[in-house]
Amino acid sequence: MRQSIEFDTAEDEAGDVALALAYAYGYSSIEELVDAEVAALDEDGPAVTTAYPGGWTKPKMKRYIAALKPNAKVVLSVMAQHAPKVEVETVQNGSGLDGYIYAGSMSSFGFAAKNTHGVKDKPFTKVNKHYEIDESLAQLVLQVLDEE
Repeated sequence: MRQSIEFDTAEDEAGDVALALAYAYGYSSIEELVDAEVAALDEDGPAVTTAYPGGWTKPKMKRYIAALKPNAKVVLSVMAQHAPKVEVETVQNGSGLDGYIYAGSMSSFGFAAKNTHGVKDKPFTKVNKHYEIDESLAQLVLQVLDEE
């Protein structure tokens, strides 16, 4: 996906422009962008960026998961543990949530995607009676959940 950032040097503050740039790359702050880029430098100097399917990055996943309700985090964890494809029934049973609570927790995923800057969609898809999530993305989900 191609993004553009427009700014007017006569009107826009440098900090606002830098923050817009950080958001465009999936970071929640200028400091997070700078820290990630410094950490990504190898001995030869070029930056190495870890990208996951769907444009996900670790900072985006951190923000997305932070926006989820606790029950939704449990559901996402079960999906990720059974990646790349898991039956809906398996996820519900693995989460330990009854039908109504499980169904209610699913709304948290769309809400988090819409309200988390830099995130466009959920990290999984529902196809008929199962969920699909890329295995590398599932590992990122589990890592971020563990760090939380």
